[in-house]
Amino acid sequence: MTVLEAWPYAKPVLMTPKCNLREGFAAGAALQIETSPETIAAGLKQLIEMSDDDRKPMAVVGALWLRRDFHGRALANRCARFMSGRSMAEPCQTA
Repeated sequence: MTVLEAWPYAKPVLMTPKCNLREGFAAGAALQIETSPETIAAGLKQLIEMSDDDRKPMAVVGALWLRRDFHGRALANRCARFMSGRSMAEPCQTA
């Protein structure tokens, strides 16, 4: 939830694969961490050591990606695929 709350405000994100938003990694909208204290610390260190010029594009990509893929029709299609048991990667047939 926190990831989806951060992206609209164009904030850089640390995220685990357990968030089930893997597309965010592919889009360059998040740094991947795991749930152990060591990987969280390493992710925070990486984020802190990034320049503003490196953090800003990641944050902007997250905001744009969220607006494109998690609004109205796109979100309804994702829910329909989930509810029908189809892969989230499959295109949704609409009437």
